[in-house]
Amino acid sequence: MSSKLDKEDGQFIYEVKVLTNEGTVELEIHASSGAIVDTDEDDDDNEYESPRSIIRVTKIQS
Repeated sequence: MSSKLDKEDGQFIYEVKVLTNEGTVELEIHASSGAIVDTDEDDDDNEYESPRSIIRVTKIQS
């Protein structure tokens, strides 16, 4: 997993890459609300087609 914080169109967005059994999933998460604003699955490295992974992201309030 890797992540970075970027500013896009005046909004702070976390870009997160997660490695799953099916490949790599890239998420863009709104920094304030925790909403997932974009996803991209990169499963070109797989030799077989498999079901999509379910990724649940929960915002933790402090």
